[in-house]
Amino acid sequence: MILTFRKNATPEEKRKILSSIKGAIPVEDLPGFNIAIIEVPKARTLAIMEESKNSPSLRAAEKDFRINWIKDVDESPSLSASFEQAQGFAQNARFHWPWGQHQPSTPGIHWNLRRLKAPQAWVKTQGNGVRVAIIDTGVDCAHPDLNCNLSDGANMTNAATPPMDDNGHGTHVAGIIAGQGKDGGVFGVAPRVTLIPVKVLSADGSGNLSDVVSGIYWAMTHGAQVINMSLGAPTAATALEQAVHKAYQAGVVIVAAAGNDGENASRSGETSTVDYPGAYPWVIAVAASDRKDHIAPFSSFGPAVDITAPGDNILSTVPNGYEKMSGTSMASPHIAGVAALAIASGISGPESVKGALNSSSSLLCPKVIFRGPECAPATDEGNGIPDASKIVALR
Repeated sequence: MILTFRKNATPEEKRKILSSIKGAIPVEDLPGFNIAIIEVPKARTLAIMEESKNSPSLRAAEKDFRINWIKDVDESPSLSASFEQAQGFAQNARFHWPWGQHQPSTPGIHWNLRRLKAPQAWVKTQGNGVRVAIIDTGVDCAHPDLNCNLSDGANMTNAATPPMDDNGHGTHVAGIIAGQGKDGGVFGVAPRVTLIPVKVLSADGSGNLSDVVSGIYWAMTHGAQVINMSLGAPTAATALEQAVHKAYQAGVVIVAAAGNDGENASRSGETSTVDYPGAYPWVIAVAASDRKDHIAPFSSFGPAVDITAPGDNILSTVPNGYEKMSGTSMASPHIAGVAALAIASGISGPESVKGALNSSSSLLCPKVIFRGPECAPATDEGNGIPDASKIVALR
């Protein structure tokens, strides 16, 4: 169970509440979030939730639900490749830093980076030193295209083991953010950031709400400047809302996948399908586009969508090789990478970074026809796709 306290709750009031819950066993205290994670007898759960409604110090007492946070990601096994096979995708991508001028056809730089004009931004910065946390299934830091150390991260699912990726999703996200293009590999949006792997999901993509909340807290308290969350839940949770709000107030830029419910929602007539935490106002929710500048049909939509990035058939790193995947899970790390470039160029604070992203963006409409005979509504793409070269030129 997760207890979310009000901001004015005193330490003494928190202790009284905890001591009043019969059979409660403390699991973790997140003081910066005003959240406590406890174990309680299952038979008492509903009663505790009901009693919490009368407490002036508690916002909520919630069940610690477990769901698959990445179930809608489309992985394409037929497009997977080993390190050796990837040479055929990218040719020879050995370059010397700094690069100087970058041509759109540079091997190892694929359409998704060119669409964001990331290579042009690298003339000024490649994200050097910006700390980006990947809250996901872990990261394979042994991959030759990724410069990270498992010892720099944390495993919320099992504190005794490093945050190694046993799914592939987190490693794919990491490559989109910071792939280094070594030996025929792929480049990410911000190749010189410092990656912080935070494992909150198991091998099948499932995870506890408490682990996701704890992962945000760990990232915030260990110096993350950007948090990428290529995951989502269909329903709101008070603890998750408070976690992202507190991290935002602490100066962390939080980027999340909008979700992959677009096709189902279009058929059912829904008007908003953005997952949580993307739907919260302190999070930059990212929709997905394809190579033709269409909003991907799977991409969730609604007023909570802030911005769009490539998310269809994206080639990136996975354990032992490379693979193409589709989903807003792939769109989100593109924006996390651009946010890192913004911070490295001198733009500070989540509000300023979001403002820079929005001001540099251009709508796909009227170039695109999608979901009917007219242009896609603004709720499909938010402010459109950002231009990284414009952002880094602001400072």
